[in-house]
Amino acid sequence: MTMADSKPVLLLQIGDMKLMKYTNGGMVLYSVKKYSGETVAEDLDREQLAARFPEMAQNLEG
Repeated sequence: MTMADSKPVLLLQIGDMKLMKYTNGGMVLYSVKKYSGETVAEDLDREQLAARFPEMAQNLEG
């Protein structure tokens, strides 16, 4: 892990899905996990997040 990388931070939870945000190589990325811990998607940028999980992206925008 470099100084530009960060540990995932929980941003929000919808139903049994959790949205996590982290940085990797200076890029902001997102992962989606089930409450059970199973990874549904990872290393998504904001555009990919909006395409695959529009309800989560909308909640980020307020």
